[in-house]
Parts: sequence; structure tokens; C-alpha cells
Amino acid sequence: MPSLAFSVAFASFAVLLTASVFGGLASDSIDFFRTHATAWSMTLLAAPPMYVFVHGFRRRPLGPWWLWFWSFGWVTCVVHFYFGLFDLHDGRPLTVFERQGFGLAFSIFFFLAVWGLDVFAAFGRRLGPSGWAARAVPEYGWANTFAFVVGFATFFISTVIFRNDLTSLVVGLIMTAAVAGGLVLRLRSAPPGAQA
Repeated sequence: MPSLAFSVAFASFAVLLTASVFGGLASDSIDFFRTHATAWSMTLLAAPPMYVFVHGFRRRPLGPWWLWFWSFGWVTCVVHFYFGLFDLHDGRPLTVFERQGFGLAFSIFFFLAVWGLDVFAAFGRRLGPSGWAARAVPEYGWANTFAFVVGFATFFISTVIFRNDLTSLVVGLIMTAAVAGGLVLRLRSAPPGAQA
């Protein structure tokens, strides 16, 4: 039976992806809307695991909420990448670099790879010799930390600094608030084993 974390993450993914794909039917440019809406969706799906990461950093295992939201966020990133590359840029990666500039285009390709490697590594650590293991996801290794830093920077720059519209800004601020909230709660709570 699926865990609560999986069920909530999958339901969130399904609702956001459905809205991203079919919401474009009411817009002037279906391809443009789908590309932007999937970017908003992956940012929203990344907010809960970023909160979990910051709040529990090196104090508790990342756990299933981090794993499932982070994983479905990456799947949405793949869908966003598909719409952006094949619908807006005719399947030519060089066109992405020409239209968006090297810095922005490179960050998209780079983050897709970094995020994907982090997701596959997390699942790899959960698979034991006898199959799916019940143990927790990793303890904040350098790869998880690198993926978090690259992810937060990419989302913040693309949604808050280089915002294309009000929706991008709002979504970016939600993600930023989740990270800031996790950091504040972490700083206000004593580490396990500390005396009050």
C-alpha cells in the first residue's frame, strides 16, 4: 500500500501536471503556456522537499516526504524540458542557447542533470540486495547539498530575479518562503540531544 507521502506527492504532481497541460488550451499560445506552467509546477513541487532539507539538515534523515516530492518535481522538470526544447525550440538545443543566452540555457540543462542524478542516487540508496529497503533516504551527503544549492539558486534566479510574469514571481516567493521557514524553524529548535 502506498505511503501517505507518496500519495500526497503523486496527487500534487497529477493535479499540477494536468493543469499545466490542459490549461494551455485556453491560452493564446499552448506551447508557451505549457512550458511556463510546468516550470511553475516543478518549483511548487520542489518547495516541500527544500523545506524538509533545510529544516532537518544533518539532524534527521531526509525521509519519504523529501524523496517523493523531490522525485515528482524532477519528473515535472523533464516534462518542462520537453515542452521547452521540442515545442518552443523545435528540438534544437543550440536554439535554446541563442534565444535565452548561455547562462540561462546552461543552468537549465545543468540543473536537469544534477537534479536527476540526485533522485536516482536517492533511489539507489534505498534499494538493498533484497529489493526495496525500508530504511531512510541519505544523510545529507555532498550530492544532496549540491543539488539543493543549485536547485534553490536556479529557481530563485529564474522566478524571482528574472521573473517573466506575476505568476512566476508568486511561485518563486512561495518556494523562497518554504526554504526561509525551514531555516527559521531549524534555528529556533535545539538539535537532538541538546539540553533545554
